[in-house]
Amino acid sequence: MSKDDIYNALCAVFFNEEIRLENSVREIEYRMWQRGADANVIIELIQAQARYDYFRTYILDILKFLNTFDR
Repeated sequence: MSKDDIYNALCAVFFNEEIRLENSVREIEYRMWQRGADANVIIELIQAQARYDYFRTYILDILKFLNTFDR
């Protein structure tokens, strides 16, 4: 498997997972707007946002690292 294949596969995973995590955050925000905010929903939102932010940071670091190699 070439570096380009690995890079492209990671990009595909990144975009799919980013969309899934972002939709999760938006769904919780919509629920908060629709039903009101209670402690459980706020904690759920914080957790979802943290997962989203952590994933973006982690995968971008990996992609930047892979980008340093000659392709």
